[in-house]
Order: sequence, then structure tokens, then C-alpha cells
Amino acid sequence: MPNLQATISNQLTATAAQTTLSIQELVSTMKSQGMADQAIRQTLLNDLNSSGQLFGSFKNKLKNTVKNGVELNSKDSVNSKYKKAGVKNLQWLSIGDGKVCVDCEKRQGETGTLEFFKTIGVPASGFSVCQGNCRCLLLPEDYKGENLDKPLIKDKRSAFARKQNYIEKNILKQSKNKHEIGVLYDSKGKELLRRKGTATRVKFFRTDFEGIDMTDTILTHNHPSSTSFSVTDFKFASKLKIKEMRAIAPDHNLGAVVFKIRPKKSGEWPNINRFYKLRTLEKELFSSKAMKKWLKTSPDAVKFNAKFKDVMARRGVLKDSYVAKSITVDEYIKKIKKSRSEGRAVAREASKEHDIKIGTVHFNKQKEIADLLGIDLTWEKL
Repeated sequence: MPNLQATISNQLTATAAQTTLSIQELVSTMKSQGMADQAIRQTLLNDLNSSGQLFGSFKNKLKNTVKNGVELNSKDSVNSKYKKAGVKNLQWLSIGDGKVCVDCEKRQGETGTLEFFKTIGVPASGFSVCQGNCRCLLLPEDYKGENLDKPLIKDKRSAFARKQNYIEKNILKQSKNKHEIGVLYDSKGKELLRRKGTATRVKFFRTDFEGIDMTDTILTHNHPSSTSFSVTDFKFASKLKIKEMRAIAPDHNLGAVVFKIRPKKSGEWPNINRFYKLRTLEKELFSSKAMKKWLKTSPDAVKFNAKFKDVMARRGVLKDSYVAKSITVDEYIKKIKKSRSEGRAVAREASKEHDIKIGTVHFNKQKEIADLLGIDLTWEKL
């Protein structure tokens, strides 16, 4: 137990030290860009309140440290009982969801004393790729309760859940999350319809749904921006009276997730005229005004401001060269088009970063409104 306490204490100390260093680096960067102390303080508070890049990461690391500590304590207790019961030799059972890490896979079936495994690394000791997330076990060598000749893969999902997961991962594989793909399937996982869209929307036609019982269908699609649902999504789901709508967000700050909406009472979607609060929220968070504010105040926007300045500085040099007649009109037109293209690329990159950073705030506020409308808004890991 003392060793366990020391391990957890060291992990907490390291996490705090890493976060402190990140804050110091960020404050230094913001000061070098000319930001006032009050603005820097407010930026850090915003990150703390919204579980942003800095403090969100800190909270997740604390949570994982506590979780891993509980699991280590449990495994340590089991190993102590083996020792008291006179169990001398143990065998390694590799366990994973869908797959086992390469280090643990090599250990599958290996036998030895507890002391032997301590010298090479027991499960969750940090020796493996999966580190503290390791779920492998040490069992008595003569244990025959399960087929232990190969790693144990645990997949508690239903056949439908596996089909659904395959459909959504296939959408990401086909689109590379550069454009939207929408797929309609029934409650048994049978695909009924598939449509390819643009980077911001996927279009369906009324005739697409003829002859389909929409109350038994689920519509899933990916969001290249990795945001939660748009107001248009809510309205579309309500008009169709579908069982559920899903939005795949592989780069959300919650992780690779799938958002889900369905009426709290089956089939009872609210009238689309009641979605005005969702529209107001969307404007508040994603308007050009909100984007400009983010670029001015967020530490995450510092790099994009630097890129914009670089593009504009090079564009200024280009214009001076044209005025000085050191380049031809054709050369100027060609290079100014390239410069504008570079500017748009930075804008798209900044916009996506902005959407991801405010993802949790957007989801939480959206959920509050959805609850009042009788809509269940949730998310699950992809």
C-alpha cells in the first residue's frame, strides 16, 4: 500500500507540474503578443470554467489517476490474497476491448511467480503501451475457468451496436471527414439510404423517404467541423419524425464521439417553431462576431493571429513590388490569388479550431435547451 500511495502521489505531482509549465508558457506567449494582465487572467478563467485545453486536460488526468489508483489497489489486494492462499505461480491473461496492446499481447499465457512479474512489470504498472489503462490480469496458473489460450477480447455491445459502429466508422473512412455522408438505417441495422454531401451539409429529397416507416429509422452523419447538432439537424429530425439522429464528431474536445438526439417520449418531436433558442445559441457561439472575439482573447488563437499577420505582411511586400514595377501585372495577379488562398486556408483552420475548443460549452448549453423541448441529447464514444 505505501508503494501505491507513493505512485499516485508522484503521478499527481507530475500532472500539476506539467499543467503549471503549460500555464507559464501560455502566459509568456500572450504577454509577448501584447495582451494586458486582465485579459490574460480572464482567458485563463474562461479555460477553467469551460474545461478548455489547459484545465480540461488537467481534470482528465486527475480523473484517470484516481481511476487507475483504485484499479491498482484492487489488483494489489487480489495478489495479496493469492500469496496468503499459497498460490506460487501465476499466469498472464491479456484483456482488451476490440484489441490488446502489442506489449500485453506478448505476455499472454506467460507464467511465473508474483515476484517475477513485479520485476518485468505487472498489469497497469506503466511498462506497456496502454500504461495505466491496462486491464490485464494475473490469475493462478491452474485456473481453467475460461479459454485462456489467446487474449480475452471483451465486447459487450449488441449485434445492432456493432453494426451501427461499423456504419459510422465506414462513413469516416469514405469521407476522411472532409465532407458529410448521411446514412439512414432501420432499428435492425439494415442500411436503407446513403447520400454524399459537402463540407457543411448533406442533402436529402422528399422522394428518398417514400415507402419508409420513418419512426423506425435512425439517421447518422458526420460533421467535418466535429461540432454537435446544428439547428437544421434538429428541424430535419423533427420533420421526419425519426427514431433518432446521430452526428459523428471525431475531433471534439470530448474525444471521438457520436452525438445523439431523440424525443423523450417516443415519436413526440416538438414543433420546429420552438427551436428559436437553439438558433440564438448558434449565432451567439458561431457568428463572425463570436469568431472575431475568440481570435482577440483566446490563447488558442495566438498561432492563427501570427499566421494571419505573416500572410498580410507578405501580401504587403507583394503590393510594394507591384507598385515599384518589379513584377508584371500577370505575376501580381497570380501571386495575389495565391495569397488570398493562403488567407482563406488559415481562416478555415482557425474556424475549425474555434469550433472544437468551444465544443463542450456548446453541447452543455444545447442540452439545457433540448431538455426543455422534450429532446434527449446525449453522446457516446465512437
